[in-house]
Amino acid sequence: TRGKVDKKIGAATLEMLRLAQPRVDGPAAAEIAALIAELEQKVGASAKAAAADANRFAKLAQAKGASWAGDVGKLLVDIGNEKNRAAIEQVCKVVLASPAAIAHKQWPALVTKALKLSKTYGDVTEATYGERLTVAQMENDEGGAMDYYADDHLYTFDWLLLTLATPAAIANPAWPGLVLALCEAKAKAVGYYSFGDDEVCALLAVPEATQHPRFGELVLAARAAFPFASCFGANGALRDYQMRLKSPRASTVVNWPPEPPRPAQPAAPEKAPAKNRPRKAPEKKGSTKAPAKKGPTKAPTNPARAPKRVPAKKPAKAKRSARAAKRR
Repeated sequence: TRGKVDKKIGAATLEMLRLAQPRVDGPAAAEIAALIAELEQKVGASAKAAAADANRFAKLAQAKGASWAGDVGKLLVDIGNEKNRAAIEQVCKVVLASPAAIAHKQWPALVTKALKLSKTYGDVTEATYGERLTVAQMENDEGGAMDYYADDHLYTFDWLLLTLATPAAIANPAWPGLVLALCEAKAKAVGYYSFGDDEVCALLAVPEATQHPRFGELVLAARAAFPFASCFGANGALRDYQMRLKSPRASTVVNWPPEPPRPAQPAAPEKAPAKNRPRKAPEKKGSTKAPAKKGPTKAPTNPARAPKRVPAKKPAKAKRSARAAKRR
């Protein structure tokens, strides 16, 4: 009860004390009664202030007046400040989500300005560790930088996704470009961390979004920026989503989801040598032995039928002619 009381925490504490009051006796009962009276006064003042703020944001949602864009832009400053953060949330979820604001020509610029308020991993590591780290170093970070990032809600991704999920926003010509810019900014800021997973699933489930001609392109970007969103999970509605996206710079076609990589084929075994002729055994070096002579190709099976050896005839002597004999 000391100092300023948060409207949500103060109301919850007040309810708890009222439940405990009938069960407390003695000096503690008087103390609890005093606390209840003090909290009722502070919570009442906070409720009045909250009502005044709600009235102010409702008027801004009407998008009237020449200074409207400037008035809204003045509220989009330094999300690290708690007071500013509460106003930024109302601007994103109430003001920029109204059909009148979406129809204003400055609406895309204001959405972009709100998006740039999100802190990055480098910002929070520099504030927490005194050293600016890159998204690539997140795997080895065992500190509490991202806890600080989540607890203080130093981003606008989820709030703006709620705004961009409205039918009026989807009908705006700038809508697909803003969704793509948000996905890219989120991936660069905090990588795969799940800030906005539920909201991106809700956006991609809106009928007007699914019928948009660039829906497939947005699914690709959302899956890269929010890989752990439930709509892309095992039981997600977009797990088996198929699309054909033509590249604006080439005639290539991209299929989604991509086919899993094929396993590497094992190398084919070497072919055995042909069996039509026997391979000669390699000769040993230094061997002087003459190669063995080949014997008969087939031995006779029946000795009785073996061919007889005919002795070679002596050469016949040349007969002398009768005249040669007479001369002798």
